[in-house]
Amino acid sequence: MTLLLSVVGVVAIASGVRLLTMNSDYRAFFSKDNPQVAAFDALQAMYTKDDNILIAVEPVGGTVFTPDVLSAVDELVEIGWRIPFATRVDAITNFQRTRSDGDDRLLACAP
Repeated sequence: MTLLLSVVGVVAIASGVRLLTMNSDYRAFFSKDNPQVAAFDALQAMYTKDDNILIAVEPVGGTVFTPDVLSAVDELVEIGWRIPFATRVDAITNFQRTRSDGDDRLLACAP
């Protein structure tokens, strides 16, 4: 009888698992009148949202700096620019490098 009641209890509890959801919106933790969230929303409306997508590439051979891998990364950059609302796509093939000359900061595209 204990075993049967345990199984019925577990099934009853487990049936509620389908109702669980994941909310990744930080606004769930704040009230609608929160001044910091309102200021952050105004900042994003004026400039841009800071949402990111990260695509990691690991070559089979373990070496990134081969013509085939760099060509594939470059293709991913081109595809990345076609993502709706994309404002910046960074990769090893197009990342800017900086150097300084005294007080001047000089930018150059990666070779």
